[in-house]
Amino acid sequence: MLLLSRREVEQCLDPAALLDAVGEGLQALSAGAFEAPPRAGVQVPAGALLTMAGARAGGPIAVKLVGVFAGNAELGLETHQATICLFDATTGRALAVMDGEHITALRTAAAAALAVRALARPGARTLAVVGSGVQARAHLRMLPLVRDFAEVRIVARDPHAAERLGGTRADAPGDADVICLVTSSPDPVLRAAAVAPGTHVSSVGFAPPRGELDP
Repeated sequence: MLLLSRREVEQCLDPAALLDAVGEGLQALSAGAFEAPPRAGVQVPAGALLTMAGARAGGPIAVKLVGVFAGNAELGLETHQATICLFDATTGRALAVMDGEHITALRTAAAAALAVRALARPGARTLAVVGSGVQARAHLRMLPLVRDFAEVRIVARDPHAAERLGGTRADAPGDADVICLVTSSPDPVLRAAAVAPGTHVSSVGFAPPRGELDP
């Protein structure tokens, strides 16, 4: 059985290859060639452990375990932790166990990047990222694979976020062509009235009936 640490996953994972794989996976899901039952979870006082399983026709069975523990922030630990296990679809034999945090971060951003490639206006050149955490970093790594942005704006509470992420600090997205919301805010961080017609907006922190996206 193959065991892969966080560092090994980071060394092995090619963002461009991941982008292609996520695109193929989404197409397989739409075509009914992917089995993905609803996720299950175990709630404990400090958080929850979620189980997400799936299998694509002809591929292995994948199971991702995701721990969501908000109190970890006070301990200097990640609030979202993930482990991915792969099993042979014919024999059930365990094939691999790997750290899943890096994959999860880039996989989420890859879905947003695919949406930008397919749906954003052809001339979109200005990107605004609202947030400065793990997903902000992941989006800024994946989005340049699909569009050549001339300007990147960072909207965040952290005054040093733009410098750290390599963008320009902004108080609001303004007239950005593409706006990516990547916060954990329980309340809207962007109002519909502030978005110009034709702007592409993505949200990875949307949690109905509340969340970062204006209903």
